[in-house]
Amino acid sequence: MSSVFKLERPFRNDGGHAFVAQAPAGLMEAIAGRSYYVGLNENGVGVGPGDAIHQAIRDSGAGRYSVWNNSIWFSAPDNSNCNENGREYELTLTDVSRDSGVYRKIADTIYQDDAILLQFVSQNFERNNSVFGNFFRSRSSVELFLKRVGADMPKRIVEVGCGATPWLGVRFLLDGVERYVATDIMKVASTFPAAPLRDLKLICQQIDVSLTSRWDAVLPENGDEPIAPRGLEVHGEVGFETLDIGDDFDFLMSLAVLEHVMDPDGVYRKMSECLGTGDLMLHFIDLRDHRSFDERPLGFLEMTAEEYKAINTENRLRVSQHRALMDQYGFDIISESDHVLGADGGRHWVGPDEAITPGVTEAMRERFTGEFRSMSLRDLSTLSVAVMCRKR
Repeated sequence: MSSVFKLERPFRNDGGHAFVAQAPAGLMEAIAGRSYYVGLNENGVGVGPGDAIHQAIRDSGAGRYSVWNNSIWFSAPDNSNCNENGREYELTLTDVSRDSGVYRKIADTIYQDDAILLQFVSQNFERNNSVFGNFFRSRSSVELFLKRVGADMPKRIVEVGCGATPWLGVRFLLDGVERYVATDIMKVASTFPAAPLRDLKLICQQIDVSLTSRWDAVLPENGDEPIAPRGLEVHGEVGFETLDIGDDFDFLMSLAVLEHVMDPDGVYRKMSECLGTGDLMLHFIDLRDHRSFDERPLGFLEMTAEEYKAINTENRLRVSQHRALMDQYGFDIISESDHVLGADGGRHWVGPDEAITPGVTEAMRERFTGEFRSMSLRDLSTLSVAVMCRKR
């Protein structure tokens, strides 16, 4: 065991069973300096699983936790209130670098058991900012919309809200993109360790060897030194609307980002400045209350602006307001899919003009506050949207 870091109360409830603590002093620096497994203990006993999706922590709890962007999301094994149960919570760091005994033991177990290996890969898809989730799944989602509108592979892309590791950018560069600008308000990696890239190349050779045709051109290896992908430009710890990146792009995209921006007008204005006539942009926007995605996905619409200030993690814009901003800044919607809460309680992917009985009722709308009380039931029932636009 290398280090122990105690979590200090009070913790912020993040909806459901999830609580959030600030990262203890020195934790993030320690993690950045070496490969560690970060464990969570309750009264000295390990809980988990770790690296869990935050919504799974809210919904299921049961000891799930995640270290993310200087904060710790976690839950009690019995789903009790972590502020009131009197138990102590601490993070432990265990050296799992490639020359450690722990690493060799884990690796030997995984290598010898196909079921465990497949489980690890499957779980990686569900991680925040994961290599499989971005390099394969997100890339496929973007390609689906490009094909839907008959568009060719873009050459110059800007991604708004890429996350800490721009795996999606690496994939597009391997696909032939010439310039990829990855932006986020968090710190963004500009280089990738050589060893994981060698492993990823081997995987690509087994799945689709064409993925490696540009590998050496994009990822020039220099022994064990970190690799800076050619064509990748990163801008971290800065708001997209403040960047000076020019207008030499033909495609712009965001994946579950625009619901979080606190200056949506400025962000849409900047997106318009980046693109020229005929250029495309694609956005996947989650319109739900992120404190409770499924149980009360519109709970935050019942709060006044003053009440919501204490949370303020999403901008609460509805789909009609996003459409209006797109139109205001010169974009025509050419393809859209809405994820709508239906009267049957189910969620349905439908076109914007496709008839569906909305799940939000007149009585429910009466509980909402401010401008939300005057919006259409269909607008309020739309929980997320995927939309492709073309600049006029």
